[in-house]
Amino acid sequence: LSTDFYRIRNAGDLALKEMSKTRMEQYSLLADAYSSANPIGQFQNLPPTADITHQQKLAAVFEVMALFKNRHPSEHIRIDLESGQINRLN
Repeated sequence: LSTDFYRIRNAGDLALKEMSKTRMEQYSLLADAYSSANPIGQFQNLPPTADITHQQKLAAVFEVMALFKNRHPSEHIRIDLESGQINRLN
């Protein structure tokens, strides 16, 4: 999990080539299971001594992985210079 987290964080969708479809499906299932912890934004204003559960920490990891995975495409793209829109080329 930690290796894949850093792969996605550093390479975005390029990391998906190194990860099996089965593993990604497992991460999606885990993310759904932990999503009830509602992690994003929840920790920003807590004092350092706040009691954060392991479920909340794992939920945050899976949420961040999903955010990194769903960034703009990394290769074979076209950028519309007028609108700034990034489109994946097939």
